[in-house]
Amino acid sequence: MNSIPTYLAHFAARAYYDVRQLGTRSRGLYSTRTRQVGLLIAAAFLLLLWVDPRLYHSLKPRDVLRLVPVPAPSLQLVAQLENLNATLFEHYRSHGGSLPEQVFPYQALTRAQQARYKLLSADTDGLYLFTTLIRQVQDQIPDLLAALTVVIEALGPRGVAFSFLEGPSDDLTASVFNDVLQPLLLSLGVPSQRIRIITESPAIDFNNVNRIEALAELRNEALQPLWQDPTLRENVKAIVFFNDVYLKAEHVLEMLYMHQVNGAGMTAAWDWYKREPAYFYDVWVARTVSLSNAFSSSRLYANV
Repeated sequence: MNSIPTYLAHFAARAYYDVRQLGTRSRGLYSTRTRQVGLLIAAAFLLLLWVDPRLYHSLKPRDVLRLVPVPAPSLQLVAQLENLNATLFEHYRSHGGSLPEQVFPYQALTRAQQARYKLLSADTDGLYLFTTLIRQVQDQIPDLLAALTVVIEALGPRGVAFSFLEGPSDDLTASVFNDVLQPLLLSLGVPSQRIRIITESPAIDFNNVNRIEALAELRNEALQPLWQDPTLRENVKAIVFFNDVYLKAEHVLEMLYMHQVNGAGMTAAWDWYKREPAYFYDVWVARTVSLSNAFSSSRLYANV
């Protein structure tokens, strides 16, 4: 059986031949010119997708054609990401698992992005606090740790703090947080007093508690460094609260950038559900400080 690229190449060649033959055929066939040209363009586009899968976020990219902005990582970042990948590979292997493939293999920033986000590290006195409540995320961990590595390089290790509350998980989440994440943050230069990782938190029976109150208590627990450390509380520039999603460094940095340039008090990513048709998912929590529905604001509609 012919391979897909061979089939596409044959298809493109056939379409090209048919277009060349149009000039020698009867005028009655000229109505098919548009269709033939369209087929040729479609075949060429499909061939490009196979050659450079970055066009559709492939899990196995092949860096052949530079059709999109190319990341420009420093040699230090390249070494850090390679060491991280090797450490994760060995950790998963030693626990009888296999390392999940990254959804966002191109975590490093382009030169344009590096210049854009320099604004975030210009104020060396402030701190960004990254915090989460998380469990059962062993498949997202490669993306998460790679994204944090890139974010730390962009913001500076002295400009970040971390407070992670994990559990309970029956996969490798807790062991990776303890054995890989914490050493990683220290190796990147993050001060130990700015790292708080709590794993294996007890399970909560949401059938017997008020779900919203229980989650609020958990979030307050994750934010404990703010209550316990006055210097952190006085110097924090923004709190990045994320959940069990596949993170990409540029998405985190862009949100912080827009937060800062707009002088916002709170900035949130849109929670989209599905692609076609795409719609905003978590309407219930999309509320203003006064608890009114955010979508009732005419100002919001004016800015969309």
